Amino acid sequence: MVTPRITNKLRGSLGEIYYKEYCDQKGWAYTSLENIYESKNSEWTFTFKKGFCRIKITIPKDIRPEINLLANPTNNSFSSPSFVFDFLACRVGNNATYSKEPSSENFAWVECKTGNAVFTSNQINTMSKIILPLAIFHTSDVLEKPKDIHMDCDIKPGKEWIHEFTPIDNEIYEFAEKKTAAPKLPGKTSQKERVIIDAKRLLQENHEKFYDTQSLLRHTVDVLMGTYHLGEQRLQNYTKIAIADLGTINRPDLGKNTRQKDNSAIQEIQKQHPNAYELWTKSDDAFLKRYWSDNSNKQNKCELVQKLSKQLGRQPGGILSRVIKLKLE
Repeated sequence: MVTPRITNKLRGSLGEIYYKEYCDQKGWAYTSLENIYESKNSEWTFTFKKGFCRIKITIPKDIRPEINLLANPTNNSFSSPSFVFDFLACRVGNNATYSKEPSSENFAWVECKTGNAVFTSNQINTMSKIILPLAIFHTSDVLEKPKDIHMDCDIKPGKEWIHEFTPIDNEIYEFAEKKTAAPKLPGKTSQKERVIIDAKRLLQENHEKFYDTQSLLRHTVDVLMGTYHLGEQRLQNYTKIAIADLGTINRPDLGKNTRQKDNSAIQEIQKQHPNAYELWTKSDDAFLKRYWSDNSNKQNKCELVQKLSKQLGRQPGGILSRVIKLKLE
């Protein structure tokens, strides 16, 4: 038995699965922009999917210029292309047979979002130019059981969507009001709360391993990005909240080579461990590596840590954290 690792890619794939099932149930067919890009033809006929059906649909002439423009990679990559939106959808109904030449009023762009639903500046810019409406499908917590999934969707002109967003930074936007956010179920922890809880755990586990708070913040955000489908800036903000809640690192000092334990407490600790909270030097690391790996030492790990603590003038926890950091254990 194997268990897949929860990644942003997996979350995105699950969100698209729910969207595709919605299409089958509600009478929509879809095709990816990548499919259009790879199979462009003079007849402008493409294969759309609806459940197990494959439907040949000819694109109306009046919307071909727009589709031709958007069905090109935004990253100019042929091996791993990315596109401004996920799908082009066409309303076909739930009949036994489907029209092969539907009118342009039946088409819409589609963007599937999971988690906190952030959009790029390129997507926002494109919304201001498109003629076809845009449908946004949002699954707030895609890892829930299917019966507990809440998928919100709306379809409107791109220019109307623009007014729904507010910038997080120069490149990333989010909904100004959480209109597509699924209602929080009684007794359930919100995604923001879960991120902050995980951030606190990571901060507590790793605060001895880094020279400065900026490095600790960066490491924590990197780990969270592998778990949560959220923008980097949002994860950084949540991590700063966790730091402030813990009170172990001074939030205003982020980015400086300082730790927050107040000076009097540090001075008290340094009476017993003179080098506590000081940067590790290359000679310190070399000594630790040599001594830790010395097979002639007959002491158990606890005794060894205590001895190194005295020799290096550091707390036992700092010695163990450095051993892990240097992958000596």
